[in-house]
Amino acid sequence: MKNLIIAQKYLAPYRVNLFNLISENKNIELSVIYYGKKEKRRVWKIFPNRLFKEINIKHLQINYGYEKSITIPLFNLNPFFLKNKIVVCSTDFFAFYIYLFSHFVNFKYIIWTEMTYATEKNISYFKKIWRKILFKKAKAFIVPGLETLRYIKSYNVKSSIYFMKNSVDDEFQITKEEIIKKFSDLSEIYLLFSGSLFNRKGVEILINSIKELNKLELKRKFKLIILGQGPLKIEKIENIDYMGFIEGKKYIDLFKNSHIFILPSYHDSNPLVTIEAIKSGNILVISKNVGNYPEVLRNNGKLIEPLDERTLTKILSDLINESEESLLNMALNSYEISQSFSHKKSAESFINIVKDI
Repeated sequence: MKNLIIAQKYLAPYRVNLFNLISENKNIELSVIYYGKKEKRRVWKIFPNRLFKEINIKHLQINYGYEKSITIPLFNLNPFFLKNKIVVCSTDFFAFYIYLFSHFVNFKYIIWTEMTYATEKNISYFKKIWRKILFKKAKAFIVPGLETLRYIKSYNVKSSIYFMKNSVDDEFQITKEEIIKKFSDLSEIYLLFSGSLFNRKGVEILINSIKELNKLELKRKFKLIILGQGPLKIEKIENIDYMGFIEGKKYIDLFKNSHIFILPSYHDSNPLVTIEAIKSGNILVISKNVGNYPEVLRNNGKLIEPLDERTLTKILSDLINESEESLLNMALNSYEISQSFSHKKSAESFINIVKDI
């Protein structure tokens, strides 16, 4: 029996079914430790039932921005609880305790991270030094894609690096027949953006592009649906429908009924919305700063490069004017790519990693 601990700052609904599948394995005893709380922008209320053991650690959290905070665990966890276990953690403050305890308690730790050059380009010298120290003693690394692999390798790590793709719930997955039906009537193209409304996500670039599209003579009507909330206020603009924060079945249905998903981020680690989009049969329009673009974008959309309003406007106008056959083929390519992403496949990868360790 492998005793496995996964440390998370907080629980996100998209992790629950993955952790459930891992915990169902008879050779693994899983505990999930929480050592912080979600940011204000995380307002989920719908969570699947949990099948795994949960442990909450007291903490002090200092928020200093819309998505920035420092969380200091105030340990009510006996370090000897970790003895002979495998601990999976990130690189934040909690990892400092894990690194410290690993010197006098017998356990192994694995770094599970989604960092990329785009997300980490402005980190401090202190953080770089800390990561070198932390990485040196790590037994292994778990990464979701090539961009994170490239970044981790830049630290010249000696430990094994394992791939485990991110995954989303199966409810997003539609069939080829449903995609064909969705793209059979393209009198109006539905564009979709889902994410926090602040500068990092490139929302202003997207809105300005829609303003430019409104001035053009296009082959089809179009409408942009914006899902999410944040400090950026959305003005009333023709062909933009702002729907705020939505979750559950309504959220999934909006993906399934859309044709093109857009994410013009300035930096984004490995966003799950791109996987939700391809499982829902959407064409992708994303920036190179989206960390999982090598995994999700292959003949099923366009890369926004360079990342600016003019480029995005050109891409969207070309797609809106594109032939039905070409649009359908891109959407079907999204379907094919999506088949490699599932909680079941991710859980199998995770379990095999633990067996190796």
